[in-house]
Amino acid sequence: LASTVAEVTASPAVQVLGRIAFGAPYDLPPTRVAVSATELTAAAGTYRFADGSRITLRATGEKITAEAVGQQAFIALASGDTASPPRFAALNARALKIVNGQVKGDVGPWLAARHGPDAPDSAAVAKRDSTLMADRRNRFGELRGVEVLGTQRSPDGPRTTVRLNFERGGATTIFTWTDDGDIDDVEARPYEPVELVPVGNGEYRTFNLRTGGGVRLGVAQGGLSLVTPGGAIRLERTP
Repeated sequence: LASTVAEVTASPAVQVLGRIAFGAPYDLPPTRVAVSATELTAAAGTYRFADGSRITLRATGEKITAEAVGQQAFIALASGDTASPPRFAALNARALKIVNGQVKGDVGPWLAARHGPDAPDSAAVAKRDSTLMADRRNRFGELRGVEVLGTQRSPDGPRTTVRLNFERGGATTIFTWTDDGDIDDVEARPYEPVELVPVGNGEYRTFNLRTGGGVRLGVAQGGLSLVTPGGAIRLERTP
């Protein structure tokens, strides 16, 4: 198996093919049903959780995507769960402080969260951040704001995603944390919303080839329902 597109790597599919070949459990993408652009447009909107976090559905032609901002919405869209360990709130706050510092040229918060013998000096970090921000502004325009999308579990440790909103798009910085709350790894990548797969009348699913499974969402009567392990959650559309 090979991929000729750098943005779509073949490695997640390799894992699934291995499971199929050796008789292990695996998940395939859900079957997509045809949905009119009118139905997708009707589903588009912003839906809020009790903690103020939100899921926004956007329809473009025959495609619909979901964007989650805030801890409860972020983890619900990622895993179908709405419960997070208390320490995730602290990681969200720490990530936001780090990125806000980087935007202003202050690398102090980043250095304070990166310990160990391989921690770089402040000049190297400042140069790296300056180059990265210059590249992002060149591609996306001026920065409009910074917001934490949320923290989720991963095999390598908690991962916090921070989105930088520019004039012509978004970029994300993703922190992986140690058990002590220090930075273990950092990734910078363009922002990509979650594509939803229409599976029925007003019903959609997410699907992650790497992890399998997905979250089921239903749009009806001006609201959005998410099916979670603990049952369905009903969200009302904001005006």
